[in-house]
Amino acid sequence: MRICYLTRNYKTARHAGGKARQDMEELMRRHGCRNLGIPTTRCRNKVTDFFLTLLGVLAYTLRLRRGDVVVLQYPVKKYFRYLCRLARMRGAKTVTLVHDLGSFRRHRLTPGEEVRKLSLTDALIISNEAEIGWLRDHGCRVPMTPQVAWDYLADSKPQHVPDPEEAVAHPSLMYVGNVRRKANGFLYKVKGLPMHLYGMGDVLPDDTHFLYGHTLDSEIIRSATASFAVVWYGGSLDCTDGFIGEYIRYCNTHKLSLYMRCHRPVIISNESGMAPFVRREGIGLTVDTLEGIAGRLAAVTAAEYGQMQRNVERVSALMAEGHYFYAALDRALSLLPDAVGCELDLRIRNK
Repeated sequence: MRICYLTRNYKTARHAGGKARQDMEELMRRHGCRNLGIPTTRCRNKVTDFFLTLLGVLAYTLRLRRGDVVVLQYPVKKYFRYLCRLARMRGAKTVTLVHDLGSFRRHRLTPGEEVRKLSLTDALIISNEAEIGWLRDHGCRVPMTPQVAWDYLADSKPQHVPDPEEAVAHPSLMYVGNVRRKANGFLYKVKGLPMHLYGMGDVLPDDTHFLYGHTLDSEIIRSATASFAVVWYGGSLDCTDGFIGEYIRYCNTHKLSLYMRCHRPVIISNESGMAPFVRREGIGLTVDTLEGIAGRLAAVTAAEYGQMQRNVERVSALMAEGHYFYAALDRALSLLPDAVGCELDLRIRNK
C-alpha cells in the first residue's frame, strides 16, 4: 500500500493557510509518501496557476494505482469530486485532511452541500471533536478522527525566554495577524497591558501598542519577547459574535501553533474548539473575555508561569516533528475499509 498526496501551486507562502498546507506536504515527503502531482510551485499569475493545477491533476490521473491511499487537503478549489471519484474507480482510497469548511469560511457552501462533498472521501481528519460533532449533526457518516492541533515546521528558535518572575511582574501580550482596527478591533480595547503586534495594519503604534509590521514567521519566533500570546479574533473582547464566534468554536487555529513555536503560553477563549487542548496540555489560560485580562494575569504566580513554559516547550517539540499530523493520519488509516492496522511507520507502508 502506497501513501500518496497531491501538491499544488501556491500564490503565496506567507499566510497561515499556505503555511499549514505546505507543512503537511513536507511532513508526508519526509516519510516517503509519494507525490502524485507535480513538484510544489509558487506563482501568483492566475492563468499560470490554473494550468499548473490542471497539470497536477493530469499527473495524478496517470500515476494513481489500485491500492493507493491518497491524502487530500481540503478545501480544494477545483477537482475535489473528480479526485475522489477517480480514486474509487481505480480501487484506491482517499483520506481528506480538512483545513477549513466552506460552511464557516464566508459561508460559500450550505452545510448540506459541504457534507455531500465530504461524503465522497473514505476517511476524514477534522480539526477537533466539536467540528466532528457538527458534521455528524449535519448528516456526515464518513469515519472521522480529530487533527487535535496543527504541526508547525520552522528552522528558527526563540532567542528570548521570559524569566517567570519578570513575566508575571510585568506581563505583556503578543498578537500575530491582521492588526487593523476594522479586522481585529479587540486589540485596541485591551487595557493595562503592552501589546506587541506583528502583521499588516494601518494603525500607528502608541504608548502601549508596538507595531512590528508584516514579519516573517521565522523572525517572529526568533525575536518574540512578550510573556503571553493572544488567540483571539474580531472586534469584541468576548470573541463569540456572529461568524467569528462560530468559526473559533469549530476550527483549529494555526496561530496557536506559531505561538507554541515561539515558546509563549497562550490566552484563548473558553468558546474555542481548542480550549480543551489548551487546558489538557496546560499551555495557557482559557477565559470568557479579555475584559479585565490585566487583573487575571496579575493572579498568575511565577511557579504557574514556569510550568506553562515547560508544557509549551514540550508541545512545541511535538509540533516541530509532525506528531499531531502523523498520529491523526495513522488513526485515519485504521478507519479505512480493509485497514492494515495502525501504529506502522509510514516509510514501511510505502515499501
